Amino acid sequence: MKAVILSQNDPFYTKFFFKEYIKRYSESPFELQAVYLLDPMKDSLFGLLKRTLSFYGPFDFLRMGIKYVFAKIQEKIGVGDSPLTQLQRLGITVEKVKNVNDKAFVDVIRSYKTDFLISVSCPQIFSRDLLSTAKIAPINIHSGKIPLYRGFFPNFWQMLNGEKFATVTIHKMEPKVDKGNIILEMPIEIKPNMTLQELIKQTKEVAVEGVFEVVKRYKQKKIILFENEDLKDTYYGFPSRKDVLLFKQKGLKIL
Repeated sequence: MKAVILSQNDPFYTKFFFKEYIKRYSESPFELQAVYLLDPMKDSLFGLLKRTLSFYGPFDFLRMGIKYVFAKIQEKIGVGDSPLTQLQRLGITVEKVKNVNDKAFVDVIRSYKTDFLISVSCPQIFSRDLLSTAKIAPINIHSGKIPLYRGFFPNFWQMLNGEKFATVTIHKMEPKVDKGNIILEMPIEIKPNMTLQELIKQTKEVAVEGVFEVVKRYKQKKIILFENEDLKDTYYGFPSRKDVLLFKQKGLKIL
């Protein structure tokens, strides 16, 4: 079986998925034909800086800013562990893309005749035309239990709401955010004193095992789909500064 992955060139969190995938590359139940990477967010540079400062606060914003600049310098010279650099070292076809729904790009994906189209934190909603390029299934990895935690940054909201477990959900994709029938759920304990970054790292790593398991089930024709119910008020946006302050007041840590 074959797959194409659409993701983002995020040097902070998505890299954990690709690190784990590359570590287990020889075990993969599918041939990875190509990976296409988008920029992490559609905000302008000013908007991105404002949002990041609001989320991390001044001190952690500075720390993350230094890390980001360092990661980009490493990427330019072909070292480091950004998704782009990791995949290039492995010899996997990897390219940057601006709009996954552009007709020319959809035609490229269709030419692969791929079995699975896999979204790994891809920041754009897929059109019906793009979804139709997968011969077996377009699937999404979501780091939250759906339908309760649809939307942005589910790990943050699961921790803020006092959940004992986070959930990695793999589901079939529709042209709506975090919709489509559920294929697999993998609970992960939110341990005392666990930081948000540690939880994100763990959910990204577990997601690799989840994708492997889903493809194996399709191969064995053992797929059971569960309905993704349409509940009200289950979509979360990006955390505001007020949300972050409440997060920290509860004794929770981001980094």
